[in-house]
Amino acid sequence: MLGRNDINDDQKKEAFVQGFKLLSKTTLDVVLKQVLAIETPEGTEQNPNAIKDFFDNTDKETFVKVQDTLTKAKELFDIPPQTVRVPQNLVEKGAPETVTVPVLFDQSNFFAGK
Repeated sequence: MLGRNDINDDQKKEAFVQGFKLLSKTTLDVVLKQVLAIETPEGTEQNPNAIKDFFDNTDKETFVKVQDTLTKAKELFDIPPQTVRVPQNLVEKGAPETVTVPVLFDQSNFFAGK
């Protein structure tokens, strides 16, 4: 959109602002889906609206620390890519002897039958 000549600079700026707001909201939504409670000096808060309010009003440094913590927790459960042997008939046709493939759990096919 920034390279388009059929819209003026104000429209480009507004599109950029709207895109940034959407990206920020999406990032916040991802974090909010993972945070079940927050600890405060007054006690534990589990109300989703209060947790959202906390993140809406927190500083960037706190938000980044939470994101980093969630990323590290996710990495604990990630399954590393797996190296598998290629069937011999394919190797004879020029395929490599092994390939490394990621292990992905996709909701659309996780319980699919063969």
